[in-house]
Amino acid sequence: MKRFPKTFLLLLALLLPFSALAACGGKKQDPKPMETSSEEITAAPAAYLEAADYGNAEFIILGSVADAEGGRHFSEFEGDLNGSHLDIAIYRRDVAIQDKHNVAFRINRTKDWNTMLREATLSNDSFFHIATPGISNAVLSVAEGNVANLDDFPNFDFSNPWWNAEAMEQMSVLGKHLFAMGDLNLLAYDSVAVIFYNKQMAENLGVTDLYERVQDGTWTYDSMMATVKDVTADTSGDGVYGVGDTYGLAGGSYSALCFTFAGNYSFVQKDEDGIPTLRENNNEFFSFFQKVVKNHSDPTLIGYNLDDGDSLFGEQRLLFAVNMLGTSNDLRSTQVSYGILPVPKWNAEQTDYWTFPHQSASTTVCAPIANHDVEMTSRIVEDLVHYSRENVLNYYIQENLYLKSLNGDRDSYNIVLDLLGHLNCDIFFSYRAGITQVLRDSLDNHDGNITSKFEKYKGAFKSQLAKVTAGLLEEN
Repeated sequence: MKRFPKTFLLLLALLLPFSALAACGGKKQDPKPMETSSEEITAAPAAYLEAADYGNAEFIILGSVADAEGGRHFSEFEGDLNGSHLDIAIYRRDVAIQDKHNVAFRINRTKDWNTMLREATLSNDSFFHIATPGISNAVLSVAEGNVANLDDFPNFDFSNPWWNAEAMEQMSVLGKHLFAMGDLNLLAYDSVAVIFYNKQMAENLGVTDLYERVQDGTWTYDSMMATVKDVTADTSGDGVYGVGDTYGLAGGSYSALCFTFAGNYSFVQKDEDGIPTLRENNNEFFSFFQKVVKNHSDPTLIGYNLDDGDSLFGEQRLLFAVNMLGTSNDLRSTQVSYGILPVPKWNAEQTDYWTFPHQSASTTVCAPIANHDVEMTSRIVEDLVHYSRENVLNYYIQENLYLKSLNGDRDSYNIVLDLLGHLNCDIFFSYRAGITQVLRDSLDNHDGNITSKFEKYKGAFKSQLAKVTAGLLEEN
């Protein structure tokens, strides 16, 4: 990676002192205008940790492959001086950290995370300092015993605000952090589930209270479905719901995960020792999920597995769409004015709105068990995550969402900020365990007999969780 001299970075720092976002946990912000040229974007070297001189040592990062089909719309490392404001901010961060600690980054990229982590355990030739797999791959690698306990790395402090507190607590076992999530993991934030809504269509239909429902806590599943029922119509007049008709909501099997996690529900509970066990009483969930299946089975209510969802949105025939936040890249092409809402609560008694990072499109931070450079690794990564919060996350929120996607929509902007502080990371559910497939299949097959399915597969679920737990509890 080409590195700029420190004097050049200092000059850029004087050109534009850019203030950081205060927090990703529900504090309302007024988005700052971004009218700067690419040459003016900078970030002053982070002052959180003291600089260390590692003698131009190579620091190897196993990063994600940018792949829109896989839900990854950009790269979290290296960046590009000729790219977007976000690309430039990432580039500046990586250069500044390299200069600060006198290291040279080498970025390797993969889609085969588990093989790479397995090989790093067995061979020094495959060594890297950190990896950024999605949650499901991180958990699988933990279960296989190929991931180190990050609590043994001296410079990590997961109580710092640049680490995602909710996600960190849910992903810990016996107080151990074998993988982490923080403001370095912009792709985890990019993969969270949200509800996109068509502003022009909502206005035409007189649905003008959506943000108010979110703010007063009444944006619930039943509230959303009441609106969906009012909107869905046999526009073509042929008596068959399909081509040419109007829908309040489109969905597919992914919706099963979105609505489940929005209730901040976990299929595991931690015992008094912090060990995850399968939840025995799921009656609350069964009752809610049966409602979801029933609604998604009704073609006069929900457009299921629509092949032309984006087109429907652009043609003002689809009000709500459930998807990952990053798919705003696709919706931009429809030239539709849209907003972002949280996936609704299960009921009004639920305190907060919750979302979840996609199991594979997300990223985490973990280290191979063969990594014994614990001092350097933790110093570099802690500084990278701190730096990302102060000088990169704001560009992701403001440029990638606020300017390009939301067209100055402060309500949607603040909803996104709040959701990034409420991530549901049930480690078992994120493992792509059998539970995930059962839920998806139930929606695809319009089969609401979820109680008997859980009873039938309970033994298999427990066996899967035991395998994950064994890896989580292994002394590293």
